[in-house]
Amino acid sequence: MAAKTKPYEELKHRSLQDPNVKAAYDALEPAHQVARLRIMRRTCAAYAH
Repeated sequence: MAAKTKPYEELKHRSLQDPNVKAAYDALEPAHQVARLRIMRRTCAAYAH
């Protein structure tokens, strides 16, 4: 019997209802911003060459 899966967004929404999970998720935002900026810089540098 196949296991039922839930879409990521539904799981994320339900998980973020827990205040502890939400606080941990929000605490990671600065690291996610740095990662996004690094990816953008690499992408732009690749197009510049």
